Amino acid sequence: MTRRPVPVFASSMAAGILFIYIIFEKLSVSSEMLFYSSAYKALALIVMAAAIIWYMYDHHILRSAALFFAAGALLMTCSVTFPVPLSADSAVVKGTVLDVHRYDNRTTFLVDTGKGGRVLVTSYEEPEEAEDACGRQVLVSGTLEQAKCRTNPGCFDYRLYLRGRKVVAVMTMKSLKEGEIRRPLLRRIAFFRASVEEKAKAEMSEEGAALFSAMLFGDRSGLDDDVYESFRKNGTAHILAVSGLHVGMIYALLAGLLGGRRRVWKSIAAIFVLGCYTVMAGCALSIVRAVIMIALHIISCLIHRKYDMLSAASAAALLMLIYEPYALFSSGFQMSFLAICSIAFLFPLLERRKPAVPRSGLKEAMIKVAAPSLMLQVATAPYTAYVFNCFSAGAFIANVPVIFLAGIIVPAGAAVMMLFPVSDHLASAAMSFTDLSCIMMLRSNSLFYHEGFTSFDVESPPLVLVLIYYAVLFGVSSEWFRIRVVRKEKGKVAFCILVITLCILLISAPFGNRFLDCECVFVDVGQGACVHLRASEDTDILIDGGGRPSFGGEDGYDVGKKILKPYLLKNGVGNVDLALITHL
Repeated sequence: MTRRPVPVFASSMAAGILFIYIIFEKLSVSSEMLFYSSAYKALALIVMAAAIIWYMYDHHILRSAALFFAAGALLMTCSVTFPVPLSADSAVVKGTVLDVHRYDNRTTFLVDTGKGGRVLVTSYEEPEEAEDACGRQVLVSGTLEQAKCRTNPGCFDYRLYLRGRKVVAVMTMKSLKEGEIRRPLLRRIAFFRASVEEKAKAEMSEEGAALFSAMLFGDRSGLDDDVYESFRKNGTAHILAVSGLHVGMIYALLAGLLGGRRRVWKSIAAIFVLGCYTVMAGCALSIVRAVIMIALHIISCLIHRKYDMLSAASAAALLMLIYEPYALFSSGFQMSFLAICSIAFLFPLLERRKPAVPRSGLKEAMIKVAAPSLMLQVATAPYTAYVFNCFSAGAFIANVPVIFLAGIIVPAGAAVMMLFPVSDHLASAAMSFTDLSCIMMLRSNSLFYHEGFTSFDVESPPLVLVLIYYAVLFGVSSEWFRIRVVRKEKGKVAFCILVITLCILLISAPFGNRFLDCECVFVDVGQGACVHLRASEDTDILIDGGGRPSFGGEDGYDVGKKILKPYLLKNGVGNVDLALITHL
C-alpha cells in the first residue's frame, strides 16, 4: 500500500483532464497538429504499458489511479463539450448575480445561469442597478459571444482564463432588469465588503486604501499600474493576491480569539467565517485551496488523526478539479499548488539539517525567516520566468520585510472587519494603524525595486526545461526517492525516471510553440497588425507597432507594454534590431 494515496489520485485525475484537453483543444486546432496525434497515441501506449508493469508493485493503487484518470477524462470531456454560443447580437440571459466589479470605464457582473455555466456581463455605462444587483436574479439583454481566445503565439488566453472561473461566454449589456433576491447571504457579504472598502477610502490615504483592498479582498483595481509593476518585478506580487498566507494569518487570529479547548462549535464557526471571507475575496483559487486545507486540518484535530500537508493539498486539488476541471490551467491554481508542494517537499529537508550545536536565538530566527523565502523563490522562479517573463534577483531580500509587514496588515485588516459592525471609532483607529503599515510596505517594496539591477525581463524558457527542472527538484527531494536510494533500488529509480521522461515529452510536445521558427509572423495588436520578421537567427525586425493615441490618452491602453512586449518575450526575442513605421 502507498503511504500517501491521495497525491496519486489527484495526479491521476489531473493527467486525465490534461489528456482530454490536449485531444480536444490542442490536437484538433489545425491539421498541422495531426503529426502530434499519432506521436501522442504511441507515447500514450508506452505510458500505459509502463503503468501495467507498475501493477506488479501495488495492485490497489494502480486500479484506483486508473479510475481517477478515467474520472478526470470524463469530467473534462463534459466541460469541453459544454454548449457555448458562438455569437448572438440580441440575446437574453437569466441568472443570479454572483459578483459586481466597478472599473474606471466599465462595470462587470458575474451571472450564474444555473445551467452549469456563467456569463460575464460588461456594461460600459453606469447602470443604476449595479449597487443592488448582487444576489438578485436578473434578466440581461445584449450581445452574447465567446470570450477572445489567444490571438498571438504563446500569449495570454482570456477564454481559457475565464473557463477556469466557470465562465462560458461574455456579454456586452444593453439592458438589465432586476428580479427577486435569490442568495441573501451572498448579498449581505457583498454589502459588508463594500461598506468596509468605503470606510477605508474615507479613513485611509488613497494608496493605503488601494493596498488594503488588494491584500484583504484581492481587488487590485485601485492600485496604480506602476505600484503593481514594482511588486511584480520584485517578486512580491503574491502578497497582493489573497492566498494561503493571508488565510493562515486570519485563521491564526480566529484561533486566538476562540481560544481554549477545541470544540465542534468553535471549529464550525471558524470554517464559516473563513468561508464568508472566501466569498468576500472573490473565491480566488488560491484562497479556496487554503480554506479547504484549513478545514481538513480542523477536522483532523477533531477526530484525532495526523494531518499531512501534501495529502491535504491533494484533496483540495481533487475537490477543485471535480468542481471545475479547467481550473487546472489557471496560473493561480498552478502557482498556489506549486508553492504548497515546495513547502511539503523542501521544508522537511531543512528540518533534517538542524545542527548538533544549537544556534543563537537571533541567528535561528533569521534562518527561520530567510529559509522559507529562499525555498519558495527556488521553487517558483522558473515558473515565473516561463509565465510572467520576469526574474527578480532581489525577491529573496524584498520578501522578508514585505511578508513581515503582511503579518501585521492582514490581522489588522481582519480586526477592522470585526470592529466595523461594533464600534465606528475603534474601526477608525484600527484603520489608521493599518494605513501606516500599508504605507510602510509600499515604501519598503519601492526601496528594493531597481529595474535592470534587481529585476529583469527574461524570455520564456522552453517548457521541456521547466518540466525537467521541477521533476528533478521534487523527485530528488521526495521521500520515495530517498527511501529507494537508501535501499539501493536502482531499477525502480531508473524505471521512474523513464516514466517521468515520457510524461514530460507527452506534455511538452502539444504545448510547444509552432511559430518559433517562422520567418514572418503577423501580430494582433488590436488596431491592425504588426509584422515580425526574423531576418536571421539573431536579427528581429518589427514593422508597425499598432495602437494609436486615441486609445485613452496619457492613461490609455499601452499596446507596446501589454501586447508587443509579452509577445516578443514569449517567442524568444529579447531585443528588436530594427523597428519601422509605415504610417501614423
